[in-house]
Amino acid sequence: MEKLAQEGKYLINYGDYSEGEQELIEDIEAKYEALFVAAMTIKTKNGGWSEESVYVFYQPNPAPTHSNYFGIFKSHGTFYITDAVSAFSEPITAMVSPKTNEVVFSRWRHDNRSTRDGEVSVDGGRDYLHCSGAGKTIQLQIQENRLVPVEEIFVEPEPKKETEYPPYEEQSLQEKLRIRAKIRRIAVTRKSVQENKNDRLCELLDQAADRIDELERKLRES
Repeated sequence: MEKLAQEGKYLINYGDYSEGEQELIEDIEAKYEALFVAAMTIKTKNGGWSEESVYVFYQPNPAPTHSNYFGIFKSHGTFYITDAVSAFSEPITAMVSPKTNEVVFSRWRHDNRSTRDGEVSVDGGRDYLHCSGAGKTIQLQIQENRLVPVEEIFVEPEPKKETEYPPYEEQSLQEKLRIRAKIRRIAVTRKSVQENKNDRLCELLDQAADRIDELERKLRES
């Protein structure tokens, strides 16, 4: 069974799971009153990503001191349960088909996956990113049991540009204020940017810079 979910204009492909895997997933969902997310790697004690994936579930009402995410994995014939919140400690980079907007991501290191139309593929899990095809990449983040696109990053990066800002020690106070406002306006991790809303602090920074310009001009004219 292929797990697919529509998120806005994107169709997220979480992966293909066998009939046996699907039965296991349904049993775990019923036992723990949880929702399956996907097979994912999690962080190890040394900070790297696990070699093998775990079945990650979202638990809306976890026990005290537990996170909302747990993982189930099998080792030497025995099933184990572990905390799996680390699976989402970093954004997940995924590829998008330019024809269908289907999104695929590599779940573990050697999990080479392609969109169903074969336009793009991705490999490397969370350890590295290997993409092929004419599509673009996007970042996914977790929202309860859903992976949701948060930003778009083109596969072909623009040539590196020299910074457009003068050295910090050479900037006037007005320039520092305006640069800070500009940086906040393009920071894709900020909620106001993601929702295309005004940032009140940016407006205040710009207003302060304009006011300083005005006062300096009056001083020169006096």
